[in-house]
Amino acid sequence: MLQTSPFLLRPPKRARLPKEDRVYSIYVVDSAGKLVGMTHLRKIIAAEPRQRVYSFMYKHTYRTTVNDTLEYIVKTMGKYDLLSMPVVDEKDRLIGMITVDDVFEQIMPEEWKQGRFLAKHKKKAGR
Repeated sequence: MLQTSPFLLRPPKRARLPKEDRVYSIYVVDSAGKLVGMTHLRKIIAAEPRQRVYSFMYKHTYRTTVNDTLEYIVKTMGKYDLLSMPVVDEKDRLIGMITVDDVFEQIMPEEWKQGRFLAKHKKKAGR
């Protein structure tokens, strides 16, 4: 979801969101959709009502493109302890986000995803 106009997210609605749909990192874009920074939801909640996001956002944001390798994404997210990274196009415009859950989904063995991995290894351990 890309929100370009100011909005208010009330806590009761946010609390009802499924865990996988909760947002903690907010990516900030300019009027052309170019990524200019990021902040955390808790900073927005704690900010003064008239305070501009630009005043407390992080101007340097690690990012990835659709052409980057999974290895690069894994190393970058691991090195900087990131739960998510913005995905940008060749003009640095925000086109999406990749989460650590997305990465795990790609690197885990297929048998793990289907629940067979633990069953197979429990048998080997004699459990």
